Amino acid sequence: MDTFDRRKPSLLRRLAAAALLFALAGVAQAAPATAPFPHAGVLEYKIYMGEYTRGVALGRARIQIESDGKTYRLRNQAELIGLLKLFYKGVWIDQSRGQLGPGGPRPVRYSEWRRTKPERWIGVDYQAGRVQVAAVPEGLPLMPGAQDRLSVLWYLGMVARADPDAVAAGKVFELPLLSFRSINIARFESFGEQVLPTDAGPLRTIYLSYQEKGEKASGIEVWLGIEQQMQPVRIRYREGDSETFDMLLERRKGQQ
Repeated sequence: MDTFDRRKPSLLRRLAAAALLFALAGVAQAAPATAPFPHAGVLEYKIYMGEYTRGVALGRARIQIESDGKTYRLRNQAELIGLLKLFYKGVWIDQSRGQLGPGGPRPVRYSEWRRTKPERWIGVDYQAGRVQVAAVPEGLPLMPGAQDRLSVLWYLGMVARADPDAVAAGKVFELPLLSFRSINIARFESFGEQVLPTDAGPLRTIYLSYQEKGEKASGIEVWLGIEQQMQPVRIRYREGDSETFDMLLERRKGQQ
């Protein structure tokens, strides 16, 4: 009896780990198919604090897309406009680069630069099956299909182009999302087609949302442009209960 009691926690941990691996394998097998990565070009956005239809414009963002069919690079650079630029120096940069495969983007390195702060990064070693993050020196086990905060926006569009039914209203699918401390299973839900009013006319989109759990919940909402190769025409980041940054596409360059 004593021997069994001492071993029971270890057995439970092994069973729990096996169940987790089984569940993750199921998520990976259920991953939707993807269309080819979009053509190279530039997307330019206006950034608002709060809802874009009634928020305050505070900056502009420029996302550069590069691809040679085997590798990709996404670079989002944002800066303030107007009087705010006099008080807050520096730019905000997000960059994702990696490989392209039949399952979509395979991020190799994701980096963030926030104004004058040093780079924060996530590295992925597919051969070793590990993710390197500064907060976890020993690294994290890689989950199949993992995306970073920038590449995931294009992954969702590639899924929508390959199989529109996968993002029909009410559909839900999961994928691993890389962060600077862990890998979370992101549960994206589709709310179907939504028309966005803009100064240039209405934009037909597919609206997808992901909400994290926790005391200071954050999330990503993305509206994929139906006439824009299912690329993100609106991106909204929620940081806790108070901050919402809304990005609305103004123009596209270098794309058909």
